Amino acid sequence: MRAGLTWCVLAFFLFAAPFSSLASAETGGLAVRQKRFIRDLFSQKRYFDVISETRRLMALDPAGDDRKDYSFFIDVNYFLGRQYRTVVTNITSRPGPPDCRTGILLSQSYLMLGMNGRSLEAALRVRYDAVEGPGRYPLLARRAEAYLECGRYRELLDEIRAAGRYVPDRARVALLREEVERFRHVPLKSVPLAVALSVFFPGAGQMYAGKWVHGVVSFIGVASLAGGACLLHRQGNRHLSYAFMAFTSVFYLGTIYGAYNAAQTTNEDLHRTFRDGIKKKCIPAYDPAGEVRDTGVFR
Repeated sequence: MRAGLTWCVLAFFLFAAPFSSLASAETGGLAVRQKRFIRDLFSQKRYFDVISETRRLMALDPAGDDRKDYSFFIDVNYFLGRQYRTVVTNITSRPGPPDCRTGILLSQSYLMLGMNGRSLEAALRVRYDAVEGPGRYPLLARRAEAYLECGRYRELLDEIRAAGRYVPDRARVALLREEVERFRHVPLKSVPLAVALSVFFPGAGQMYAGKWVHGVVSFIGVASLAGGACLLHRQGNRHLSYAFMAFTSVFYLGTIYGAYNAAQTTNEDLHRTFRDGIKKKCIPAYDPAGEVRDTGVFR
């Protein structure tokens, strides 16, 4: 009886094995075709179609080793499709800390959303010693980009000095440090001085901030209203002169605020020009498409 049962089991496995191999081969063939299809969609920049088809690819092998790569690839396509909040939600909702490439993607997503502080925090969580040598300067560049957007130039210089022992490309690190050190020579305008100038001479604050047209218009406006108020008062039209005086006061206060705003705007423009110059020289653009060339989809 036992011998007969043994033969039945052996016969079952001998009969089922070819069909199992055939099914496995068919699944492998489908995966290869699906990957090729996804590559074509990606080259056409059809990012949301890529996301759908990548989810189908994951369904073909639900327990595969490439699921982490596929998830990252999906997040990259959301990023390329400008769905930055979705990227943030996807990454932060997963258990455990993100790996290096995912942490950088998260940092860049925060940056695109204007959440510069969180972008810097995400970039700082990625350790230099967790990245291979050639990838360490790009990590420094991503950190530097976040520091620049936060306007934290002194902290960035400290970061560059600390990164010197990790990043092998010393020449690029030195160039980045030299460019950032130029922040001390950015010709920023003094906001209190601009306000004070407009208090004593309407329009002078705007002129100091480089807004000459605004300054001239402010001076002419205040002078015209004040002159009109004096002329009406001399003519005995006191009620109308008081109205002109009220308008003069409002316009005068407006010129003071205009001086404050002009100095702030000029400084923002100077900071932006300074940051853009550093980015152009020292910080390569983030290339999320390059991050996925070694994922399971592209093997």
